[in-house]
Parts: sequence; C-alpha cells; structure tokens
Amino acid sequence: MEAGQNALISQQERIVAHMDSTDRHACEEQLRAELHGVYGKLEPQARRLLLAAEQIYRVPGFAAPAQIVHLLSTAFEIQVWCSVISPLLAFQDSKDEKPSKPVSLSHDRPKKFTLGGMKQRLRGSEPAIDEFFDLACLNRADIREALATVLGPRNEAAHGRPIDVGTAEAIRNDWLHWGGKSGGIFAVLFRPE
Repeated sequence: MEAGQNALISQQERIVAHMDSTDRHACEEQLRAELHGVYGKLEPQARRLLLAAEQIYRVPGFAAPAQIVHLLSTAFEIQVWCSVISPLLAFQDSKDEKPSKPVSLSHDRPKKFTLGGMKQRLRGSEPAIDEFFDLACLNRADIREALATVLGPRNEAAHGRPIDVGTAEAIRNDWLHWGGKSGGIFAVLFRPE
C-alpha cells in the first residue's frame, strides 16, 4: 500500500477512535439512512472510512474537503476489492483461466488492485468473467461505470489537487445517492435483493 494510503487509513482510525459515542451513533445512523440496505454489508474497514468521512463532513465549514473525497473513494476501493475483484480472481483460478492481458499490481499490494487496475480487469474478455457476473447476479457495466465515476475525483484528492467544499459535498451526495439507488454507489457491488 502506498505511503499516502497508509497515512489516510491511520488518520481515519484515529478519527473514529476519538469519536464520542453520540457522534459515532449519529454518523452511523446517517450512513445507514443514506446507504439503506448496504451499509451493514460493507467491510469493517470501508465502514470506518465512511464514518471518518461523515465526521469530517459534519464539521461546519469543514477544512478537509479533499480528504472526504479520498476517504469515500478508498472505502469504495476496499469494497470493490472484497465484493468483486477477489471473488472474481478466485473464480477464474478455479476455472484455470488466466487474464488475456497482463494486469499490473502494485508491488506493495500483491493481492489488491488500484481502482484503475480494477477497471482494467473488468474490461477483460475471458468467458469466466461473464460467467462470474452471471452467477453473482452483478452488473459488470454498472460496476465499471461506478469505477469510472470514482476514479477521477479520487485521483484528484489522492494527488493533492485542491477540492473545494462545494465540490466535496456534491461528490459525497452523488456517490451516496448514485443513480437514485438505495445504497448509492456501493449498491452495485451487491446482489440485488
């Protein structure tokens, strides 16, 4: 994992650890409402990142808009890895199918793809990819679209480009209510109920 990513995760852990129970409860309730039906399915680390983003967002005139975008996008990246990429790779291994194109993995994260690597992987034409998505009842096009939606703002935030408060708020609202889906952008990562 890159140093910036490690620092972000360490910082979010401190934010969540120092939240009093009232703040934590209020943030969780807000996230449960906005990510209805999905929040409880998220990986614990993704939920902690979302909690930290929500806590920062709740501070009037928050001073870290890029950090909110980075936290939200990292939560999405973690969830894509856990819900889609890892099971897809395991499924392909079970079929003895290797990617048609080499996929570059970060040398520090041999089991994890970046968002760009995930997007590239989902472009593959191997039959097992289609079979995996059919069996998992997931929509590959929706997931690719969600990855494309998150990728640009995430790169801006991760590389220190300025993001103003209004832009961060618009991104947050877009991702948590993406496409009018209950569960926002995260909904595409789970089998419809």
